[in-house]
Amino acid sequence: MTGTSLPTALEALVESSASPMAVRAGLEHLAEAAPEVVERVLSDDSLAEAVVAVMAASRSLTRTIEAVPDVAVDLLADLDRRPPVDDVSVEALVEWRNLEFLRIAARDLTGLDPLEAVGAAPVSYTHLTLPTKRRGGWG
Repeated sequence: MTGTSLPTALEALVESSASPMAVRAGLEHLAEAAPEVVERVLSDDSLAEAVVAVMAASRSLTRTIEAVPDVAVDLLADLDRRPPVDDVSVEALVEWRNLEFLRIAARDLTGLDPLEAVGAAPVSYTHLTLPTKRRGGWG
């Protein structure tokens, strides 16, 4: 994608985003690292909207997509589904938390949730992580 233009539909989303340069850079990096993921984004208008919105909003959210592109795009394609907590290792919990923040942000940025729901969402999952920390000897 570097040095070439984006498809027209995606170009319009990028240019109308809050940060076209950041989104373009994020998509170019993603295209180099995981071209099949970008093809999937191009094939789904709602998914493209969510990816562009989170990339425009936050470099941290962009890094979450870049870290696990297949998982992140699956999540962004189905914003009603919270990612499962399959592993209780510290690394797995950090990845889960990052993906959950990505999901919450995408729901907010695409207008799926009102402000109250966005603010309450992180509180609704604290019960999943706090007991695990105690078992791991942190509490």
